[in-house]
Amino acid sequence: MTKNLKQSWLEINSWLEKEAPKIKQTLNPPATEGELDKLRTVVDTLLPSDLISLYSIHNGMDNEKTANLVYGIPFLSIQDSIREILNYNTLDPEELFYADIGIDKKYIFSKYRIPIGSDSGTCLLCVDLKPTDQGLVGQVILLDYERNTALVISKSVSEMYYLFSEHLKAGEYSLLEEALEDGVEWLKPSKEFDIINWHNTSQWGEILNKT
Repeated sequence: MTKNLKQSWLEINSWLEKEAPKIKQTLNPPATEGELDKLRTVVDTLLPSDLISLYSIHNGMDNEKTANLVYGIPFLSIQDSIREILNYNTLDPEELFYADIGIDKKYIFSKYRIPIGSDSGTCLLCVDLKPTDQGLVGQVILLDYERNTALVISKSVSEMYYLFSEHLKAGEYSLLEEALEDGVEWLKPSKEFDIINWHNTSQWGEILNKT
């Protein structure tokens, strides 16, 4: 049974404190109600309760420090998420080449795809507020906008962080050696959980043959 989000974060923070204290130090304090209201205004719809809970635990990471989190992707604050959403308006509308069942293929970017993680180059982790009838409101998707591909990563924010806590305990993440040499702690997921490089995994690699 999936633990609640608060319990998952207790375990995540405990692991970080022991194994990656510099990453833990980059996590921001909880978001204020005013910050959550700004996000509600931008998306102009109800936010999933576990997304509110997530930002009530940590308002992302300090973007002026080098650190990452789930699937090796930095965790965006509300302010950075809003900045990404507003930037959507400057991009040419395009359809997805490939999308998992439950993801609307008619567009890549939308205010209804709230980014909670960004690799600052090719991919976003988004909370999907407007899935198809076969999807779930609040599902977490990976948008690989370089390849115009979208994948369902988890059924909810709560499930994603539950899986993250379990993967940490199972040793599916390590600290990148090259980063440590520079005094930086950077999480490296094992190959099967390296979703930025999803095309090299057994779970998603076959998608390239469909696009």
